[in-house]
Amino acid sequence: MPSIHHIELTGAIPTDLYAHANGLRALVTRWIAAAAPEHPAIVQHKGQATKPYTISPLYAEGAQTCGFDLALLDDGELAQLIPEGIGRTGAAVTLGGQAYQLAGAPKAVAACSWDELVVGAVNAPEQQWAFELVTPTATSGKGKYSKQCPTLTPESYFISWAYRWTTCVPARYQHIIDLTTVEAWVETGVAVSCFNGGTVGIDLFERGRRVPFIGFVGQVMFRALPEFVEQTPHALETLTALARFAPFCGTGKDAMRGMGQTRLLTL
Repeated sequence: MPSIHHIELTGAIPTDLYAHANGLRALVTRWIAAAAPEHPAIVQHKGQATKPYTISPLYAEGAQTCGFDLALLDDGELAQLIPEGIGRTGAAVTLGGQAYQLAGAPKAVAACSWDELVVGAVNAPEQQWAFELVTPTATSGKGKYSKQCPTLTPESYFISWAYRWTTCVPARYQHIIDLTTVEAWVETGVAVSCFNGGTVGIDLFERGRRVPFIGFVGQVMFRALPEFVEQTPHALETLTALARFAPFCGTGKDAMRGMGQTRLLTL
């Protein structure tokens, strides 16, 4: 069951929203490892596999309070392990040399079962979908080298969501999304109808080295072309399910370091 949990910390408010991007990623990994060191999320962390969770930046919430959201994409096991690995309220947490304390247990702020994602899309398929990209969003470019593509092409967004669906969804739901089919549908039948925003550059860090990250921040609306809807009406169910999944899985690269935070807007 995809779910989002809010974790509140007390301590110094970071001056840079993304200053603790690496620290939060390492912290969540330690929590999972403390509860279940052989969990696939920990094994995958050592490689390049898509991780079954995403992490928001650390946002200021009060004079001495901040917090972040942790979205879990597995079938519910991680939601049970995270509190076990976190420990008691008041436990010390260190991020980038700064000391914080846990202000309380994680609070579930959103959840949607895989059945609800699928059945909801079947019962009410949409022909247009609007999103807000809250943090810089860039997808991976094609080719042998890793590169950021802060584009607004529908295929780059829907393929990002579809890939996370196929790699994180329980086996009984994997047949619902086919990457090749989704890519073909979106390339031919979905267009950008409007957007408001632009590219934003921030600094992330890898092994002490500054790494620029450039991505889109703002709102975008995608729509299915009338001819596509007429010829492939069943595709709308799949695309709507992916749109509903986007707020949990995020969009594009570096979703474990706060990038690609996505909100589905009500039309």
